[in-house]
Amino acid sequence: MLKLVLCDSDSDFLQCLKKMILEVVQENIVISLYKNPETLLESLQNTSQQDLYLVMLNWQIGENDGIELAGKINALRQEARIVFMSDNLERIKDIFHVSPFYFLLKPIEKDYLQDALNRAIYQLHAMEKKTLVLYSGTHKKKALFFQLCNVYYFESDLRKITIHEEKRSISVYQKLQDIESRLSDNFCRCHQSYIVNMDKISKITMRELYLYNGDIIPISRSRKEQVRDQLCTYLSWPKE
Repeated sequence: MLKLVLCDSDSDFLQCLKKMILEVVQENIVISLYKNPETLLESLQNTSQQDLYLVMLNWQIGENDGIELAGKINALRQEARIVFMSDNLERIKDIFHVSPFYFLLKPIEKDYLQDALNRAIYQLHAMEKKTLVLYSGTHKKKALFFQLCNVYYFESDLRKITIHEEKRSISVYQKLQDIESRLSDNFCRCHQSYIVNMDKISKITMRELYLYNGDIIPISRSRKEQVRDQLCTYLSWPKE
């Protein structure tokens, strides 16, 4: 679910901003208002990891540093998009330490607000499609997020699936075919036990796929033609 968080020490401003947002956004979005940064952080810690956040905040919230708050939000929610708001430009250079998505100068003009929201919502929806969420732990309550562009391959050993990225490998209990149905078209099922990200292939032979991380993945005999056709189509290779 897409959620919009507004944080400022001025209650009247928050209410006016919420009204403006509802006028320009045609999206089904949940809007939450916060005057206290600590309450905001607690809320982010206690909500579902599947929620995608757009956070709009002032770089000074009462006695609290909004830029420092943005850094804490980034640590909790790397996928969050942060829009700063202020009535001055004194700290405009400082915000780039926390990778801001947009800056809005108060009083906020509706056209700029709409542009910021449209851009952020588009990016968050695109990210949602490029992210694979798997569950592990007792009763599968722990959510694990994988950016598909970072995945090299999926490896199956009975019901245990290991997701291999460049710097980590994580195992969950699931069926490989269930994961396969949720992947984008740059993934190729080359073997009963392997699904490979074709963007990570450095070399191909009749029996094996060589990946940029040094791993070598087998191609099963029954899937050889299918793999070849899929690679040719995806990578625009000529078919002999």
